[in-house]
Amino acid sequence: MQWAYSDYQDDQNKPYEVRDDGVYVNDVFRDYCPPGTIYDWTPADCMDGPESPNPDTAPALPIPFTAADLAACMLDGIGHRICQCVGTHIGSSIDESELPNFRPRMRWMRDALREAYALAAEAQNIVGELDHAQQQSAHDLCARYSDAYDHAIERECVMERVVVRTKSDGSLEHGDFISRVEYLRRLERAKASVSDLKAQADSAKAQADDKHRTWREAMVRQLLNPEQPIAKTVLETDSSNNATACDFSMLATREQLIEAFGRFTGLDASWFTNLKDTPALLAARKVTGQGGRGHIAEPLFCPFTVMQWLADSKRRKGRKLSAEKAWELLEKYFPKVYDTRSVADPRAGD
Repeated sequence: MQWAYSDYQDDQNKPYEVRDDGVYVNDVFRDYCPPGTIYDWTPADCMDGPESPNPDTAPALPIPFTAADLAACMLDGIGHRICQCVGTHIGSSIDESELPNFRPRMRWMRDALREAYALAAEAQNIVGELDHAQQQSAHDLCARYSDAYDHAIERECVMERVVVRTKSDGSLEHGDFISRVEYLRRLERAKASVSDLKAQADSAKAQADDKHRTWREAMVRQLLNPEQPIAKTVLETDSSNNATACDFSMLATREQLIEAFGRFTGLDASWFTNLKDTPALLAARKVTGQGGRGHIAEPLFCPFTVMQWLADSKRRKGRKLSAEKAWELLEKYFPKVYDTRSVADPRAGD
């Protein structure tokens, strides 16, 4: 947390404080914010089980903490600053090169971030992705309204002061502000001129906030109290030895992924040697696989998640792949997966 808030020099003015049992929101910041907003939120606000912590007293991040605790903390509140410093939304897959470099003694911080991002990506694959474009659009619309309102206030001279006289040097000497009656009249005109834009901004913000709250709560529950386990080490089977909770036809082996994407990206077997060095592939792995007497259970991956990462312009590993080509390959090699995701295909409008 200290790394994320390194620009805060005064401990008393930081939005967090570190205690023996955890990292807490600074009470001054918490009292300032409406409930549920950035400095008045911790993962405990989204937990309602019988053994859930008290939101009024729980830390944003316990000490000691797990990777799941860190991922949940980074969803919002004081922990969201960590994502801003990394430059990648929590829940998105992250390339090893995007992780910050720390001095050797602090290498554990890089490891913790890598694991937290991987767990969050797996959780989001289950609960669904937050529409960041909608969130940004709502933010931009609110900013447009704010600017328009300021200009309207200036245009209507709402804060005008009465001119008393003109000085000998030609400058104006101002006295009191305009009367309250006139102030209210001008203020009403200013507000009326931007009322439509305000209604649009309020509506967009309300919708974006509602979706963000829903996503945030689902992510916390999936990370800290999942209804179904994430990152299973082996595929669970029922009593008749038939695979459960997994549709193999929607997954792919390493060889199938290499065949589909390798020629265009350089993807080969070496990329799968140590998945901890490639968190995006770790997040895409849905069945770990297992070696045993006389047989090997192949690890299985989500082709769509792999395709998204390969098409990401920020990916540093291998050769670049355009979104259009990535979708073309997904449709060609994994048609069943493509059919469930085709609505997002950027080629659809061509």
